[in-house]
Amino acid sequence: MNICITSIGSATAINLIKLLKAQTKHEVSIIGLDCNTFGYTSGSLLVDKFVRSPLALEESYINFIEDLIVKEKIDLLIPIHDFEIFRLSQHKLDIQMIIPNQTTIDLFRDKFISAVSMQEIGITVPPMIIRGESIGSDIEKVIVRERIGVGSTGIRILNVDEYFKVSEDMDEDKEFAQGFITGDEYTVDVFSDKEGLPKLIIPRIRLEVKAGVATKIRIVHHTELIKMTEKILTKYPIPGFCNVQFIVNEKGIYFIELNPRYGGMSISSSLASVNIMELFIDHFVNCEPLSDYNEYMKLVKWNSVVTRYYEEKIFYE
Repeated sequence: MNICITSIGSATAINLIKLLKAQTKHEVSIIGLDCNTFGYTSGSLLVDKFVRSPLALEESYINFIEDLIVKEKIDLLIPIHDFEIFRLSQHKLDIQMIIPNQTTIDLFRDKFISAVSMQEIGITVPPMIIRGESIGSDIEKVIVRERIGVGSTGIRILNVDEYFKVSEDMDEDKEFAQGFITGDEYTVDVFSDKEGLPKLIIPRIRLEVKAGVATKIRIVHHTELIKMTEKILTKYPIPGFCNVQFIVNEKGIYFIELNPRYGGMSISSSLASVNIMELFIDHFVNCEPLSDYNEYMKLVKWNSVVTRYYEEKIFYE
């Protein structure tokens, strides 16, 4: 079975490579794609075959993927980067590729639209700030976010006076503002079947962050977060992987964003439960039925702490 993973320079892709190599049920050959040349990213040294690819924003990207599927006899394509998923969702490829439909991707790609959509189904989000309207006295700072962005890219945290000074120059087609809230940061990892019915919902709290990347987390059985995630995915079913980010404080639980892909630290949920790639191949490639949600949730080792370390690879030119 030939499985192709994109953006193998990312921690997300390397984690999936680890899980694929750790599972013993399926014989897998991993083809890795990246815009770097061979040896200039660790992921290229971890796969069975490396192919240099154009960037997803390049015109040639889709044709490159289509040709690769035929040439390498790819059975499953796993796109990693948000923009790759967006580009691929716009084209019907003759390949097994588990991503949401384009409407769902467009909704969660735009963080403003997704926040409004969450409010409509009764999910709390940080207070939305509309330009020209007054700001509640309980809001001390404002966070300005790019509507379409990855991670913390383009984020500005301003006091209220600073916000009023820049708000008139904000491009509302590209940015939006919310009240800035603090609290515990949670990510909920989800694995769902072909119909988007969740089979694992595993919350984790960030215990340590370095340079914006979680390096230590705890797996937490947070009932309200699980219920809230179920509510979101009932309205917007997502097959395969996704992760939902929340902030929890003494006032409540606030939805931040949903990423319709495997997360950068989602491997922690697999380590604390079951090798998710084994289930993924069973169900999405071999069409085997999955067990009941409650059966998989019994396997989760709640209260586990997962820490991250770095490992180096060397390439001789």
